[in-house]
Amino acid sequence: MLNLHISLDQLEISGELITADVAKPDGSSVTQHACPACLTRIYSSNKSRPGSGILRAGTLDASDELIPAVHLWTSRKQPWVIIEGGAATFETQPDDPLEWIGLLRAAPG
Repeated sequence: MLNLHISLDQLEISGELITADVAKPDGSSVTQHACPACLTRIYSSNKSRPGSGILRAGTLDASDELIPAVHLWTSRKQPWVIIEGGAATFETQPDDPLEWIGLLRAAPG
């Protein structure tokens, strides 16, 4: 799944979305924003990273032009998925907010 970390003040959605708060195993929650017709998740947000969100990059018109900067949860990838290129890889995901900021600043664009 290709996700894109975004600043919510730069996100423009045409059409309506529905939202749902989903509980995570650690007790926190994430808000999912989806198409009301097909229930495809468009992006998610949570209180731990105010003002930012995770966009499902496959929902973009030109998603084929994106180049991954970071691969997370590689410990769960299917054996037939080959990761090439110079992108950083993590078996899970960083817990440290400063590490997240460093990854985002290092990402091209």
